[in-house]
Amino acid sequence: MLRASVFAVAPAMTSTADLTVLAGFEKLVKPSPFLTMLGPVYARGLGPSMVMGFHVGHHHLNRRGILHGGVVASLADAALGYCLADPVGGDGKDGKGDVIAMSTASLTVDFIASAGEGDWIEITPQGLRTGSRLAFAQALFHRGDRLVARASAVFAVLGARVTGPV
Repeated sequence: MLRASVFAVAPAMTSTADLTVLAGFEKLVKPSPFLTMLGPVYARGLGPSMVMGFHVGHHHLNRRGILHGGVVASLADAALGYCLADPVGGDGKDGKGDVIAMSTASLTVDFIASAGEGDWIEITPQGLRTGSRLAFAQALFHRGDRLVARASAVFAVLGARVTGPV
C-alpha cells in the first residue's frame, strides 16, 4: 500500500515571487493550442536567435513540487522546432516569412537540476544543421546562471515551405 504522502501535492504559490517578464521578452504570438495550455510562454528574437522563457507555474509541477520533465520535453520540442523551421527569422506578416515544415523524429532531454514554482526559465535553442531530409538542433534550459536541462533533437524536413508564423 502506498503512503498518502506519495500523492501529496504542493500548495499553490502564495509568496510574492517576482513574476515579471524579463526585458525584451513578449508573449509568444499564435502559439499552438498545446503551447497555449502550457503557457504563458514568452519569446525574444525570431528564428535562429529566438530565446523562449516561462515562469514555472503550479500547473507545471509534478507531485514532488518541482518542474515536470514532460513540460521541459514539450517546451524543448517547441523551441527547437521554432528555431529550425524559421531559419531567417521572418515574421510571416508580409508573405516573405516562409518557414520550413518539419516533424520531430527524435528528442532527447537530460535533466540536470530542478526548478520550482515561480522560477523564470530561459530556453536557448541552437540549430546545428539543416539538410534536405533531416535537421539537428540542441537547446539549453537555464534558471539564472544554473543549467536545468539540455535537449537535442532530430527533425524530419517535410520539404514544404509555408508562409506565416511558425
